Amino acid sequence: MNSIEFMCLFLTGTMGFEIEGKLGEFVEEKGGLYSISGNSSTGYTVNQHLDKITLSNGLAWSLDHSTFYYIDSMKYRISAYDYDIKSGSISNPRTVLDFKQKMIPGIPDGMTVDSEGKLIVAVFAGGCVLRIDPDSGDVLAKIQVPAPQVTSIAFGGDNFDELYVTTANIYATPETQEMFPDAGSVYRLTNLGFKGVRANKVKL
Repeated sequence: MNSIEFMCLFLTGTMGFEIEGKLGEFVEEKGGLYSISGNSSTGYTVNQHLDKITLSNGLAWSLDHSTFYYIDSMKYRISAYDYDIKSGSISNPRTVLDFKQKMIPGIPDGMTVDSEGKLIVAVFAGGCVLRIDPDSGDVLAKIQVPAPQVTSIAFGGDNFDELYVTTANIYATPETQEMFPDAGSVYRLTNLGFKGVRANKVKL
């Protein structure tokens, strides 16, 4: 079995400040996407991969690590990049799914990948989780969640066939609080028909 040399990186994103007096509006294109490599003994190196990011959110890789998926929520789309596992560099940006173009209500937020390489995406202000084919951009499944502000997801359980979903209750009105009294809870979804993969461990 051939071994693969790869660059061990931890990726993290930043965002602009929320504009004072304007809930849910952020200073545009002040964030970025960064990678951190190294350790506490040798020191750390921080590199910037993307700039002009407004609200950095979901990130995931294809099962063969050749493609990197990324969400800047305020662009309302899921992007894909070629990923070089040996250097950690990204290139060749393209759009997987544009929410506004497809008239999908809500904002793409947290993201992960399942065992078939499909994208699982939390939809903030959309009250759902979407399963998306990254090759075609087709929405394969829509799972409603009893909270409008779905923020992130992660697979769990012994067989990684349970999906844990986080939600928020910010920007809530008295009407939405009455309709969704449990908003802000963590939900466990089962009987999905698909499952996740074991997450990578990172030690900095």
